[in-house]
Amino acid sequence: MYKILFSLIMMLVFFQKGLVSMENVNFSEKPFQTSGHDFPQGRENYPKRKITVYLAGKIPKGSEVSNDALHWTQRHMDHLRSSLDEFEVVLLNPAFKDCDLTDQDTVFGRDMHYVFSSDVIFVDARGSRGLGVGAEMMWAKVNGIPVISWAPKETHYNKSATVVLGTPVPGFIHPFVAGLSDKVVENIEDGAEWIKQFVKDPYSVKIKTAKSIHSIMEYYKANQLEPPVGVNP
Repeated sequence: MYKILFSLIMMLVFFQKGLVSMENVNFSEKPFQTSGHDFPQGRENYPKRKITVYLAGKIPKGSEVSNDALHWTQRHMDHLRSSLDEFEVVLLNPAFKDCDLTDQDTVFGRDMHYVFSSDVIFVDARGSRGLGVGAEMMWAKVNGIPVISWAPKETHYNKSATVVLGTPVPGFIHPFVAGLSDKVVENIEDGAEWIKQFVKDPYSVKIKTAKSIHSIMEYYKANQLEPPVGVNP
């Protein structure tokens, strides 16, 4: 009888110690917080964190040939991977021939799926872009996915000064580029640095979402929208 009682007491003691040790575990740690300095020696044995980046941009059509000035090219992709060499980088590019391009539903479904499946959208906005790029940026914001726009100064969407409908506009960034981008960068390296910061500490940057778009509409209504004639504001 005493042996059974003693065994029960010891079980209770060990159970209590287990609860105390659980209290010391921090369950509120942010994701993606592990940095290279957190790894013990032999870090090379640890797998790299995988990140998926969707490359939005101009797609060569007709007789147009892909080139560094207009499109995402292999050189750009290699450069982005080397700038993010601490990660395993998966690049999704609508210029890849990985579906039936004669089936428009398939093409649209693929591109929307690519955006939805990505950690970051990197937009080549160095020159004028079409309907698809804008739609991809909006789809990313609806789903809270970060968007980086590569739009150097004095290019199509980013000018120190321009004129819109006869109105001089200093410090012009196209409203849709500014409104749908979480970061506008001058080059691939700046974009890669932003991606590193986001992956390592996603709470260090504020990502625009559908709620952000609703907020900017409210800003317009509060500051610019004129009430209908005969209606008191």
